[in-house]
Amino acid sequence: MLVVQSRVSPVAGIIANGSTSFCLGGSVSLLASPGTGAYSYRWLRNGIPYANQVQSTFTANQSGSYRVIVSGTNGCADTSESVAVTVYSQPAPDTQRVYLCTGGMLSFCYNNYNYSTIINCTLTDSRGCDSLVVLQLIVADTIRVTVRRNICAPDSFLFGPNYLRVSGNYTRRFVAQGGCDSIVTLQLVVGQPSSSSDTVTICSHGRYLFNGLMLSTAGAYRDTLENVSGCDSIVTLVLNVNQPSTSSLVRTICERDSFCVGNRCYTQSGVYSDTLSGVNGCDSIVNLTLSVVSRPVAGFTFVGDTTFCSGSSLLLTANPGTGISCSWIRNGIVVGQPGNSFSATQSGIYRAVFTNNTTQCRDTSSQSVVVVVNTKYF
Repeated sequence: MLVVQSRVSPVAGIIANGSTSFCLGGSVSLLASPGTGAYSYRWLRNGIPYANQVQSTFTANQSGSYRVIVSGTNGCADTSESVAVTVYSQPAPDTQRVYLCTGGMLSFCYNNYNYSTIINCTLTDSRGCDSLVVLQLIVADTIRVTVRRNICAPDSFLFGPNYLRVSGNYTRRFVAQGGCDSIVTLQLVVGQPSSSSDTVTICSHGRYLFNGLMLSTAGAYRDTLENVSGCDSIVTLVLNVNQPSTSSLVRTICERDSFCVGNRCYTQSGVYSDTLSGVNGCDSIVNLTLSVVSRPVAGFTFVGDTTFCSGSSLLLTANPGTGISCSWIRNGIVVGQPGNSFSATQSGIYRAVFTNNTTQCRDTSSQSVVVVVNTKYF
């Protein structure tokens, strides 16, 4: 005969002994049902069982979904419906800054304050949790500030409701942070724009540096710079470019003479070109056509003794040829009139000088005669 025995499972449930929503640091007591009899209990949070929580009561202090498994001695068990527990987090401190003018009073957190300080006040928020308010109280004196501003005419500077265009000191009262007075003194400096001009002359193929530009073409150039007051400085450059000059010379010289152009001297016939520095500092090209003509060869003859008594003479004779004149020198000084002959009546060294009447080239004879005139005694 088969005997069937039925076993009755317990009906598990949870009773919260208080609010299931509370502030951090609080808790709620959960009571399992049935709570009496030969039952065992196992508590779970978010489906995860607690290892050591086997009593019929459980203190919950964390947010989560709580269940309890109730088991009877007959081996039957039941799992309760979930109970949601919400733990409110601690709100962050509310930090505020409040400005108070000198002489004012602030009522906060059941106290009055008229000095700068930091006040910590714990209040209760809408959830019933503690809320920390940190108040930084700043008692502001009247602020006095001096500022300096530079502008350039014709600009203006807005100070309060006024546009200022003249240098000077201006004072105005403003409302500063916190609603307190702020007295501002403005030192306004109005600078003036300036202008200048310069004229520069360079040679062709030269260049002139003007504010970063290398210029080589004649003209007027402008640039805007900044002067000592920080305003515009208009600089005008007038650039002149001088061209090299060219001149031609035709010269005739006698042989053994030279003709110089600058630092170069020439002694032979030819065409020469030299580049000098002109009066304007630029190249001056000189083209020289030089002709070198020969000198006549001076010489003379004499007959008789070169030593004689006063009252006598020595005749010097030359044959210079056509177009050539002859003059005579004694001790380097011209004596007598030009002519092809000369009577020497004084002691000295005599030479003949031949001059080409056309080219004016002359030659002094290398030949000389020393004449000695003795004085007569009676």
